[in-house]
Amino acid sequence: MVCYDRAFLWGAHQLELLPKSYEGNKRQIRDYLRGRKGGEEAWQLLQGQVYGRWVDRAKLFPGVVRFLWR
Repeated sequence: MVCYDRAFLWGAHQLELLPKSYEGNKRQIRDYLRGRKGGEEAWQLLQGQVYGRWVDRAKLFPGVVRFLWR
């Protein structure tokens, strides 16, 4: 119901975990971080921020509101 792709990208850039030019979805960001030294810890830090104080950066998938109101 919730798409976190933009939130993870924004958060990873805020934490300087990705190159500024990096574009990718949540899965691609996870794989990129996990492939680096200390990446699992960086991924967990990012998850904590995105699912916590930055959750407002996530967006509903198209059609979710309409579906819920049916």
